[in-house]
Amino acid sequence: MNRNGSIILGFTFTIMIAASIMFYFKESEIQNQMSQIKRESLIINLDMLRYTIERAFEDPRVVSRTIHAAANQTGAVGLLECLTNPNSICENIEKDLTLVSQLPGRIILDPTVQSNGHFFGLAFKAMECALPACNNLVLKDFICDSFQTSSGSNDCIFRLRTSWRPICPAIGECRKPKIVWMLKLEQNTGSTLRIGSINPTRYYVEKIF
Repeated sequence: MNRNGSIILGFTFTIMIAASIMFYFKESEIQNQMSQIKRESLIINLDMLRYTIERAFEDPRVVSRTIHAAANQTGAVGLLECLTNPNSICENIEKDLTLVSQLPGRIILDPTVQSNGHFFGLAFKAMECALPACNNLVLKDFICDSFQTSSGSNDCIFRLRTSWRPICPAIGECRKPKIVWMLKLEQNTGSTLRIGSINPTRYYVEKIF
């Protein structure tokens, strides 16, 4: 090979290396941008759901339906009895709270529902839950049905859970106490989706009755 041919070959090889480097950094940039878009979309969805549930906690119709709902009368003393009956001793434990809509037969959030042994959670992309268990849910968008606390799934990475507990005295029996409703964010710590950390306290809500 003559000198000119060697120069051309070397130049071509250099261009190929440069193109590969540029492609790598371009691909990495695109991935970072997609992760940022997913993160921002997820935060918007979480904020929207938190706001919806905050409003529900303040709605007298939701409060009344939720207090009287059969789903919330679990354990030795249910929500209604604990809140209204001075002869009953409330259990000083946290229990799931099924948040009932003001619309007859509709549910805002039910933390007890499972699909194939997994809890319902929130996906990072818009989808509508078509499962029978979702038929009565008000918030269908972004619902997924494979939430686990430590799985590798990237499609169902967060769960908003509503619960309640009595505010019992440090000493003595817990009779007709005040009640606190809570909203908490749970995260699938096994997810490999690169969206950065989200502070769960941002989505903590409580209402005392």
